[in-house]
Amino acid sequence: MDLVKAVNSRFEEYEKLLLERDQLEKEAGQIWTAYVKVFGQLISDVFEQKIECIKRKKMIAYYQKALNCGEVIDPGKMSEFIEREMASYYVELKQMLEENRLCENSGTHSPYEVKRSKTLYRRLAKLIHPDINPETDRHEVLMDLWNRICIAYGHNDVKSLSELEVLVRKALKELGCGDEITVEIPDIEAKSTH
Repeated sequence: MDLVKAVNSRFEEYEKLLLERDQLEKEAGQIWTAYVKVFGQLISDVFEQKIECIKRKKMIAYYQKALNCGEVIDPGKMSEFIEREMASYYVELKQMLEENRLCENSGTHSPYEVKRSKTLYRRLAKLIHPDINPETDRHEVLMDLWNRICIAYGHNDVKSLSELEVLVRKALKELGCGDEITVEIPDIEAKSTH
């Protein structure tokens, strides 16, 4: 049963391009993960050294300003100032280290898992991809399912994608979207040529 029926004759091409875009985004994410696995710790180490340099520069600037103004240097105020100034750097470092940890712990997938996840994703995307099915944007439950599908697809999580397919079909039925939905994409010519 086709859920989505397009008015425009280029809909299938548009749908194909959307799925290709999503596949390329997934591949880019996988390449980034592989890059972080190899270079992430080195990048984090360099960033930590950079933070140390910035911290020392800020301390020197604080001392210089106090001396230029003839003020007595209060170590407590200086520490508070440095902590405030450096807070965003420490947050960035923490995020970097967390990304390293996640990439290190990400596993490899068999060719079967990759192919199966792609097949399941394409089937689900044809049902509730927000650029294909306007009902997805209108219903929070569909948007939540779509977000979960994207995450599972990014991790080649065949089990989750299979479970999500059941949930998607159930949600569509409960929302009364089980019948064919007609979609008209007004600027499809521009979208499919870019």
